[in-house]
Amino acid sequence: EVGFHYAITPAFGLRIGAGYQTKGSRTQVLLINPLGEQVASGFVDQSLDYITIPVMARYGFGERIRFTAGGGFYAGLLTRARTVHAGQLRSSAQDIADDLEPLDAGLCASLEFAFRLSDRLRITAETRYGKGLTNISALPLVDDGSIRTNAACLLIGLGYRLGGPR
Repeated sequence: EVGFHYAITPAFGLRIGAGYQTKGSRTQVLLINPLGEQVASGFVDQSLDYITIPVMARYGFGERIRFTAGGGFYAGLLTRARTVHAGQLRSSAQDIADDLEPLDAGLCASLEFAFRLSDRLRITAETRYGKGLTNISALPLVDDGSIRTNAACLLIGLGYRLGGPR
């Protein structure tokens, strides 16, 4: 992810970013015969790739070691969606992008730890959780149901301060 943080005060600021994110699931499938015996097994993996743009308000404290908490919203644009079946009976891959809405949006929250290496350079580790609020299914679902995304991420990187004095 590439992100920019604008400091309103030394403790409070706004962050916007853009990054590549894969969301997905894995389901084990068992085939059982009429006698109740397992005859085959496999997995169904679903992979959804997004360009995601988070916008967050953030509050932090500390100088050499800095802790920051943030919250806001995100928007994501679907770039690829696939389902892969792998198992004893057959293996196949299928593009499912037409079955999904191209946009995903939701709320996000983060906790970040940063260690200052110099006046301008920091090493960072951030955990972020995104809770999807929009139905990403383009198909009708049983009982007016919906499909929403959730994601937990770990971001490790470098931060470089562009502005003037603190």
